[in-house]
Amino acid sequence: MGGSVFKPEGLSTPRMPPTVYNSVLSRAEELLRVHFKLVGHAIEAPAKSSYGDIDILVAEPFVRNVTAGREVGHFLANLLGAEKWKKMSGTSAYHFALKWPEEFEDLLMTEERTVQVPGDNEHRPREAGAQLSEQEEQETAFKGDKADTNNVAASVAATSPTTVDSCTVSSLPMRLGSTQKHIQLDVSIMPTSEYFRWHSFLQAHGDLWQMLGGVLRRFGITPTTRGLFLRIKEVEMHNKEQARVLMSNDPATVLEFLGLDRERYWQMFGSWEELMDYVASCRFHDPARWKDWPKHDQRSEGETKEEIDTTAVLLKANDRQRAAKRPLFAYWIKEYLPAHIDEPPGKSALLTREDVVEDAKNYFGVEFANRFEARKKKMVRQIKVDKLWADIRKSLPVEGPEIGYVMKGMKREIVGHREEQPAELEKLEGSDEVRMAYEAGRFDDVLKWATLNWNELGQRQKRLDLEMSRVHLLEKLNSGGQQRKGNGRKIAQQEALSPSSAPT
Repeated sequence: MGGSVFKPEGLSTPRMPPTVYNSVLSRAEELLRVHFKLVGHAIEAPAKSSYGDIDILVAEPFVRNVTAGREVGHFLANLLGAEKWKKMSGTSAYHFALKWPEEFEDLLMTEERTVQVPGDNEHRPREAGAQLSEQEEQETAFKGDKADTNNVAASVAATSPTTVDSCTVSSLPMRLGSTQKHIQLDVSIMPTSEYFRWHSFLQAHGDLWQMLGGVLRRFGITPTTRGLFLRIKEVEMHNKEQARVLMSNDPATVLEFLGLDRERYWQMFGSWEELMDYVASCRFHDPARWKDWPKHDQRSEGETKEEIDTTAVLLKANDRQRAAKRPLFAYWIKEYLPAHIDEPPGKSALLTREDVVEDAKNYFGVEFANRFEARKKKMVRQIKVDKLWADIRKSLPVEGPEIGYVMKGMKREIVGHREEQPAELEKLEGSDEVRMAYEAGRFDDVLKWATLNWNELGQRQKRLDLEMSRVHLLEKLNSGGQQRKGNGRKIAQQEALSPSSAPT
């Protein structure tokens, strides 16, 4: 099917044959180049006979206020001649509904004339009355990257579609079910030239990066909308975001690291097989691993995390969903990989995950190695600290507010600053030693000390909190009294200066 963003508004946006797609794309990019230094689109997947929508990336406006306000959607709608537009919150994309060009009316591919071809991601004419099959568009490789969007002149808004509930309604009203056909064109404003280049790279060739993702996953390598990352094995189960350390967001560097031909990447592939041969040329690809993937994919729900980790799940849930909906990815999983299981592995396909960490450090250099180790050291310690406090809390034989006093007192004694300790309280036996144990990461020793001293720490903290509350209350009362005295003096001074109080 075509673009679906404007379906709630009753607009029909059928799929476009290549002639229509290329014409509208070329014209839109020509208009946008007047206002943006960088304008382009990702290389399409091979063998496409029709297109659901048009995606364009832009960056670096010549005039800053083009993207410096909330009316940017109105501005772009007028520029492109759109009848409607909308922008979903949390994305950098603006969606526009353009009228189907009159010169291409004979090339309309309506829902009544198209059907999905099994094993293909495109459409062909179908017999009248046949059931229409659903098909998902090729997904973009990124979602949710926010870009600055801002204001243009008020005169633009005056002649533009008006905004209603986060989408816009054309100043030329159309009835639902109108026979007028439209084209969905999406414009994503990238905040920097680096984002523009990386997203143009990551969105290229349809599902290519979903295929590569399956190859790279077991090595801890993750492509994202911000670059290529290496995951810290000891951290990823606890904090996925902090487990990722950026290796590079430069396309040429990334391709070279993966062992992929840099020049070939920027050319359209002629067929699905050609694209998949390119993916399989990645130095980390091991065809033999996919020999038993159906067995690995059908795991028992009773398996433990350790059992799953040892065999490395080849397909995640979103992989299975993608294979069910997207013919190109399904062909990779169900046809291409099984047909090539006897081919030799890439030169780095037999490395362990630990080997890949060292390989990445050598390739990306000292700066990356230092960042990786610093993040690992910080996060591994934080995981142990979090576990320590959780274990202490579990060990306490008290409930309710008393737990709060104990935990607060425990942290004050073990990690608090010495100057915060009340002078009248004697140090608990072993308090210096437990502080040193905490700093050195000997958390078992800390836990033992905590289980012996929890009651005294809780009682001390309770007395301290009560005393602090009393002090704060007295300070508040004293400040209130001083304020009232000050107000009284001001009133007396005003009365003394008032003409009515002068002697007669």
